[in-house]
Amino acid sequence: MLTWAFGGRGQRVVAAASCLAISLLVAGCGKERPQPELTGFGATRAAWDAHHEAAPSGVDGSRYLPMVGDKARYDFVFWELDPRAVDYGLHFAPGTTFEQAQTQLLAEFPPGATVDRVDGESPRCLVLRIRSAPVERAIPTGIPMAVLFGPEGVDPKVSRADIRFALLGTTLDAAGEDLGGCP
Repeated sequence: MLTWAFGGRGQRVVAAASCLAISLLVAGCGKERPQPELTGFGATRAAWDAHHEAAPSGVDGSRYLPMVGDKARYDFVFWELDPRAVDYGLHFAPGTTFEQAQTQLLAEFPPGATVDRVDGESPRCLVLRIRSAPVERAIPTGIPMAVLFGPEGVDPKVSRADIRFALLGTTLDAAGEDLGGCP
């Protein structure tokens, strides 16, 4: 315990508490906090399969339940180029608003994920940049993004009142500044 030569009892208690706080900080400095397991975007195949059920119409683990109408919620899950789930589609129920779709997209990420940029340059889609520290640590080669579309074949112009499908992936630009356009 640290004591001051001129200190009384109250000052020794404050000094002792300060030393304890510093000791705890120093002890924790070298340790990494455990990272949340990624079970959606960025998940390993094992973690993904433990949290998703394959759809009956799935070909080689590319479609997962639940069903949204006659389509699998998770579609085109692509494992060939990356061992993590970083390239897949999400179907939304008819009438899903932009805000609802955004909430459902963020649920694919650990808590704390945010949409920090929306690009509506093209009338055919909306491109969102999603920031998630745990995902970005696991996948340092790009920033997560989603491209949102309206009803297929009905109108080539996306409406924020009826989002039907999103493609999730990562930006090709590691800084995430160039979000690209509609595929």
